Amino acid sequence: MKALSLLLLVCVASCGPLWARTGASTAPDPARAPVENAALTSREAVESGNRLRGEKKFEAALEAYQGALRLQPQNSNAWFYLGITYVNLDRFEEARASFRRSVLAAPDDPAKWTGLCLSHYVLGDFPNAIHTCQEALRLDPNQAEGWAWLGLGYARQQEWDKAIRSLEFATALGTRSSEAWYTLGVRYARQGQRGKVLRMYRRLQELDPDQARRLYLVALARQTRG
Repeated sequence: MKALSLLLLVCVASCGPLWARTGASTAPDPARAPVENAALTSREAVESGNRLRGEKKFEAALEAYQGALRLQPQNSNAWFYLGITYVNLDRFEEARASFRRSVLAAPDDPAKWTGLCLSHYVLGDFPNAIHTCQEALRLDPNQAEGWAWLGLGYARQQEWDKAIRSLEFATALGTRSSEAWYTLGVRYARQGQRGKVLRMYRRLQELDPDQARRLYLVALARQTRG
């Protein structure tokens, strides 16, 4: 499958103190230390995985995230980044299973729902993609990528009024999904809104020159020749 343009805004909880402080000098509770040490080591493994993923060492990143989960099975960020890495490897069923676990571990985090939406979308499960993006946007109405994937899901189901509305929200919020800008540009062209098509085209020139050329050929070249 062709590589996907993906930008997910992730808010990872910062590490708190390793134990509660009840006075000026309080020793850690020995009974809690193994659990807290495992959680800290799990977070460190996630950070290692993120570095490896940034270097495109995806198999090594998978091992780091899996190690984090062995230490802390409910580490929602480990599940989430594991899902992203599976997306990088075009292993979409495994990505969807990982995103599902990230949602179960952190149901109030909209980024986790957006990840699950993405995996539904690339697997062609558009009704579930729409549902999960709606949940992400219920939690965070200003999430540009949630609106982008929601609009693309509606577009694949030919629900164009809903698709256009969602994609307009996405572009207004500055989505970096080139597919969202392209799809909206094509719909504007079919409505004869050349000025809006040009705006989509100029933005695509910045985001994805290949998609910009595609939009030009599909929506602008014929009008220019005419």
